Amino acid sequence: MGDSSASASTSAADPSLFGDYEVFLNFCGQDTRYGFTDFLYTSLTRAGIRTFRDDNDLRVGEEIGPELVRSINDSKISIPIFSKNYASKKWCLIELARMVQCLENRGQKILPIFYDVTPDDVQHERGSYEEAFHQHEDAFRQCRKRKRRHNKKVIQEWKNALKTVGKLKGLELQKETGGHEGQLVTIITDTVSEILMQNNKHEDSYLVGMHSRIEKVDKLLNIQCDGVRFIGIHGMGGLGKTTTAEVIYNKYQHHFECHSFLPDVRETESRNGIVHLQTQLLSAILKTRTIHVNDYMDGIRQIKGVVGRKKVLIVLDDVNDKSQIERLAGSWKWFGARSRIIITTRNKEVMCALESTTEEGHPKVYGSYQPDYLDPVESLELFCKHAFGRKNPPEDYKTLSEGIASTAAGLPLVLKVIGSSLYGETNKELWEYKIKELKDVLDEEVQKKLRLSFDPLTDAQKEIFLDIACLFIGQNKTNPCYMWDECGFHPRTALNVLVRRSLITVGDDDILSMHDQLRDLGRQIVREGKLDKLGKWSRLWDNDKAFKVYQTGQGTKKVKALCLQLHLHLYRAVSHYDLVCDEPCRLLEGEKFLRLPSLRYLTLGTMDTPYCNFEHCLKNLIWLRWKSLSFGREAFRATNLHMTNLVILDLSWSNIKEQSDLWSQIQVHLDLLLFQWYHDHRILIIYVFSLKIDFFSFSLYFISYRCQKS
Repeated sequence: MGDSSASASTSAADPSLFGDYEVFLNFCGQDTRYGFTDFLYTSLTRAGIRTFRDDNDLRVGEEIGPELVRSINDSKISIPIFSKNYASKKWCLIELARMVQCLENRGQKILPIFYDVTPDDVQHERGSYEEAFHQHEDAFRQCRKRKRRHNKKVIQEWKNALKTVGKLKGLELQKETGGHEGQLVTIITDTVSEILMQNNKHEDSYLVGMHSRIEKVDKLLNIQCDGVRFIGIHGMGGLGKTTTAEVIYNKYQHHFECHSFLPDVRETESRNGIVHLQTQLLSAILKTRTIHVNDYMDGIRQIKGVVGRKKVLIVLDDVNDKSQIERLAGSWKWFGARSRIIITTRNKEVMCALESTTEEGHPKVYGSYQPDYLDPVESLELFCKHAFGRKNPPEDYKTLSEGIASTAAGLPLVLKVIGSSLYGETNKELWEYKIKELKDVLDEEVQKKLRLSFDPLTDAQKEIFLDIACLFIGQNKTNPCYMWDECGFHPRTALNVLVRRSLITVGDDDILSMHDQLRDLGRQIVREGKLDKLGKWSRLWDNDKAFKVYQTGQGTKKVKALCLQLHLHLYRAVSHYDLVCDEPCRLLEGEKFLRLPSLRYLTLGTMDTPYCNFEHCLKNLIWLRWKSLSFGREAFRATNLHMTNLVILDLSWSNIKEQSDLWSQIQVHLDLLLFQWYHDHRILIIYVFSLKIDFFSFSLYFISYRCQKS
């Protein structure tokens, strides 16, 4: 902005309505206003990022006006765009000095862009920057003596600001993209989205109506009491059960010797089995990953042995069956004095069954609590915090906001998602339409209300949302981002949009998660209109359904992701019936994939030695997870396994020898390959960029090899 008036500005939305700007653009209009800066501003606003940019070329005076000061102070990221004439514009330098103050005093991020100059030019005032400062000094010499001393101090502040920012890690047009401005704009937008997503992970200020909930749960917990207590939190989806449990867990965990929060118990057991949950719990209590559980009975034995004398806090989130509690926290007698176990569930019958159970005179569950719906005042406040970034609506939006808040029926999840979807939206007709849509589905399921926030997403954002809902909940975002990059989905920007719209969360450890109602929404979208036509589902995450499509040849080009985890099928036979069922061998048959030409993600579980021909199959596969692949004495006999678009090959926990002929059978043309192999705690990770690999050249034991593009 640097050479424009403080009185005129444009942004993604008026901050007086929708809170602070997120990005402040500082630029020389003469050099980049109608080119690079305009492209960048458009890209940022399209990504839903509120961006400040001045649009008036006339600047009067030498003081920053209050609006400009506020815009710089309140922005989360400042982006100075250094160009040849930047240093000749004193307003560019005045703004830059203010940005450095915010960096030093408030920790504000600065992302410098070196457009047609280098960091050295900026930091050491070379070339046009040196000439510009000579001109500034000449102009200031003509001032009166008192003002001359002031101007000398100002010039030194400008020089210091240039030196400080010139040292920061930034993006250089020539170095990053060889001069391609469009590519650099995409990189900047992705980088800004990533920074904002990290900043938005924890928003405790958005909690509304929580104080009264915490008080009620506190009374049930009574952590000073010596006995062991099981506490239940029950109610419909979207009511805030998990959020309440998380707040309680974070508040009290430091009072306990050991603690564990097990999220999404219902979903995790469905996907991975109860033993996986038992292993998670043991890992958290023992603070180690080297846990081995043979079966659920062994898991019970180990848990009882570990927690017997310990004061522990355990949260079992989204339980839907009494057996899950019995196998994870079966009895008060398992735990040390003053232990607390918190259970959240949609199913009140689970609570009723446990409350009616006694052990030696002790109730199985001490008490349960159902969170109240938010009252009208709380509903309006929660909606406004997500729609405007403040507690109360602007006067012009008061009636519209009250209409939406009242229609959401006091459900926090609905208020949060709908509010986030309207953030920055100034078109009142769209608001009125949203109210009408909400009223139309008032008496229907919550999912249909949440669907109103899914529909406006771009195609790429929808694909990523559905992938997470069906495939990647609880997983680190790194590998999915490789796949989404290959698909051209711009994942960093898309993930930021999904986080900002409260459709997903990304934890400090980069783990992807979402509310169970939103997960169910995503899966319903995949199923809708084709409930009995499995072969037309875009994603098949359930092992039994995936196997049916694979085995019966029902697959179509609609299928993009398939999870064939056969070892889970065998495991369920053990855990549900307490006996081992002898299943017939399931040999992989390559030709069955001919009807699945659009597969980009494929998970294969334990298989017998595959004697199969993959000719014309898996041509579009981007990510292959082939876990627990074991050959025994036999050789690998797959042929024509030509995965020309593969980006990620994951052979975790596979019993593969260095001499195996697997490597000669798998043919991959590698633009980018992330290869992962884990076995008996030995790890091999190979990152390869634009190289062809002779797998015989690698030792597969006790090495970590990274090969970078030469």
